[in-house]
Amino acid sequence: MEFTLKNTDVFDDNLYEKIANELHVLEDWYDPKLSYKLSVVFSSRLNHDNRMKEFYAKIPPKENQVKKEITVKDIVGDVLSFQLQKVVDAFRNYSGIEFDTAAIKGRVLEDDKNILVYVEPKGLLSKEKKFTVHSIMPDEDLTNERANEFLEVHYNRIFSEVLDTLKDKKLLAEILEVEDSEDINLLFNTFIREYGTLFLTDKEREQRVEKFKNKALEVAAKHGIL
Repeated sequence: MEFTLKNTDVFDDNLYEKIANELHVLEDWYDPKLSYKLSVVFSSRLNHDNRMKEFYAKIPPKENQVKKEITVKDIVGDVLSFQLQKVVDAFRNYSGIEFDTAAIKGRVLEDDKNILVYVEPKGLLSKEKKFTVHSIMPDEDLTNERANEFLEVHYNRIFSEVLDTLKDKKLLAEILEVEDSEDINLLFNTFIREYGTLFLTDKEREQRVEKFKNKALEVAAKHGIL
């Protein structure tokens, strides 16, 4: 389920009421037997808006909050966390839904005065009482860019270690089942495509690692390395 709140933004004092009004016109979208995840998307351009500090000044201080020098990151994080909780509360109080995860994300939107709301089922609801895990991502594009940079370094290191261990590109090509063993880019891209673990579940990750290990052992035994 998804909907767009128009003529509003992340600084709206009436965000709770606007979410509740939107839920009022929706019917039969919620199954109480299922668990759900929530994503709230706002315009990332607003991270640098002067209203960020103005809104922050209206947020009640947290209990047992340690006094420290407040950074821009703190301000943005607290504002987004506060507004995300308003959305979660509106869903909970209106429909009784409890989210497994709730995230607020900044993206480059065509209109800064829009907020996008997505609710997706995750599976059967657990009988045990669970807490909602909140995620604050002021700039999703920047976060993904940095994550990709990290993964590129990470994958290059793993690929280099594998190649150093085998000491022969032909053996790696045979493991990966590619014909051109001299094309290092082909070897790298095939390795990442077949055995990269990004966005995989633990079970899928284990299966791919096991597949690579078995193939490597097979090729090593064939060439008398073991």
